[in-house]
Amino acid sequence: MVWMNKLQTTGDNIVEGLNNVVHVIAEGLSAGDGLMVDSKTRRPLRVYLIEDSPEVRDLLVVILHAPGEVEIVGHSDTECESVAAILADPVDAVVVDLNLREGSGMAIIEQIRKANLDPRPKIIVFTNDPFPETRRRAMELEADYFFDKSLDYKTVRDTLQKLRLN
Repeated sequence: MVWMNKLQTTGDNIVEGLNNVVHVIAEGLSAGDGLMVDSKTRRPLRVYLIEDSPEVRDLLVVILHAPGEVEIVGHSDTECESVAAILADPVDAVVVDLNLREGSGMAIIEQIRKANLDPRPKIIVFTNDPFPETRRRAMELEADYFFDKSLDYKTVRDTLQKLRLN
């Protein structure tokens, strides 16, 4: 029973820590980043998020969403659901984790590219598997960007802002 209490306390600490990180990152990624433009001049960038961890997904939604600029239009955590949603309602960009609850992010990239969507969505790989062979394979499948989850949250946001401006 003691170990269960310790496990609960550890879980609570992790959740509290993630909430603190979300708050700090969200404050640090405000309009002061210099990437904001008049929202009347361009429509929001439509982004679909593929991530199997609810905590990471919630963090990404907070970090990436920018009213009038970047709109998270949907999310899922499986290959089948993700591909069906993107083919049914094409988006400007897809942020995809490679390791999913069911299926694979690599297969999602491959299916999106084979669908020849017009306009062609930008694919941003955001993974805990930043090894060179994984990056090489994602780029062979025509991912546009490849970022490391342990380092690049702000870089993903900046990339989406730049895509919106282009």
